[in-house]
Amino acid sequence: MSRIAVLASALAAWLTFACGNTYWADAPASYRHEALHVGEVRAGVSARSVGLADAGRAGTYGADATVNNPAALANLTGPALSLGGGYWSRALNSQPSPEDLRAQSYYGSFAPTYAAAAYPLAPKRLAVAAAAWVPTDYAYYLGGGGSGTIASRGALYALSPAVAAKIGPAAIGVGGDALIGAQHLQTPAATPRDLSARGYDLRASAALDHEIKPGWKWAACAFGRLGQQLRFTGDRAFNLEVGPAAGGAFTLKAESVNVHLDYVYTFYNRSRSDDAELTRTLAATTRDVGWAFAAAEYVTAGGAIVRSGVAYRPWYIKSGEHHDTKSLRYGMGAGLPTAERHGRLDAALSYGRRAALDVDGYYVDEIEGALSYNYFW
Repeated sequence: MSRIAVLASALAAWLTFACGNTYWADAPASYRHEALHVGEVRAGVSARSVGLADAGRAGTYGADATVNNPAALANLTGPALSLGGGYWSRALNSQPSPEDLRAQSYYGSFAPTYAAAAYPLAPKRLAVAAAAWVPTDYAYYLGGGGSGTIASRGALYALSPAVAAKIGPAAIGVGGDALIGAQHLQTPAATPRDLSARGYDLRASAALDHEIKPGWKWAACAFGRLGQQLRFTGDRAFNLEVGPAAGGAFTLKAESVNVHLDYVYTFYNRSRSDDAELTRTLAATTRDVGWAFAAAEYVTAGGAIVRSGVAYRPWYIKSGEHHDTKSLRYGMGAGLPTAERHGRLDAALSYGRRAALDVDGYYVDEIEGALSYNYFW
């Protein structure tokens, strides 16, 4: 399945209660929702994924498939190692509000930083894998005019085992995440607060590929995530369930060109907890969304790769006027073979803009850079 959905809804709900209404009650709804944004669904951890604007699940290969499309691990012929990191910058720009909540906010994240390893117990039949990664880093700064500022630092970490097997012509993979997180928050209206989280997530995928003729091949996969079960403790304790997601992907390899089409739908409105007030907050501020991705790669005779992609990603937090918040993201990247083609070094850059100033009262620019390395024995 695609990259794990980070706990935006969970942290948004907690921050709403933790900060009290002295700061947030007077804030415009669009500003409040954007300020509480601490993460998004991630489709993949590698620089290849960033360069494809998060498309390419059906064409995934290597150990990073552990958190992307575990079924693809069944195609490995030997051990594989993948590691990488990047930086994701998000800057909010908003109209000044009557409460003087000026738009000076910044979100910086080193997610996803990851390391993954896979081993085929039977080549092209059965494989096991594990990954350690950072789904998100809850780091941001919010400037609020006369209301002061909010500063936050925290992270969610995941340890992710997976297993995949070939059953006839199809491959099936299952995996999950053991989650641990921490959040430190400083607000002008309250003493510093700390929160920790423990939980788990489950996912699965099924994949099928077929060689049409030499140099031509198609691959397809279906994937799903059951949803995150979390226990938050700290100044207030509660359980939270973040809803499931499902989708599909298709890749066509035509000689030296790979074309990728992906779609994922996430049920954010399924989020609920044992706290009735928190459940109502989640229901009022989140919505279900579907994301569509399209990308292409060109592979040279020497094995170098150039890639580019675009994604339509409406946001799951409702705008202040309940508009559907639009978003487009663009990616580009390149890959170079190393170690006599046993390795591949990838680099990528992506840019996206969410919302519109004249419709939503704010917009957010997002820039992400990533570097990753894959090795195959």
